[in-house]
Amino acid sequence: MPLGPLLLYLLASMAMALCYGSTFLLADALTEAGFAAAQAGTVIGLGTVATLLGAVLAGRWATPLGILPLVACAAVVMALALLCFAAIGAWGLVAACTGG
Repeated sequence: MPLGPLLLYLLASMAMALCYGSTFLLADALTEAGFAAAQAGTVIGLGTVATLLGAVLAGRWATPLGILPLVACAAVVMALALLCFAAIGAWGLVAACTGG
């Protein structure tokens, strides 16, 4: 296998691990935004449910849509989720739960 795709896969895996590894910071981020740290569990729980649902849907849609369009759609959804987390100061906990 060529080295280029393997390096992209490695970078993507590292980015994903970094995101999951930083979830312990969510309680501090919610506290700084004026919410209870216990609400981090709600956000993480919704994120887990969304991940499982997304995995099932991605598996169902991979064959009819094709892999590359599905990856592009997933990137757009991930960007929207990060925007929701960034908007927690303006929209409140609803934004974080939507991004989760």
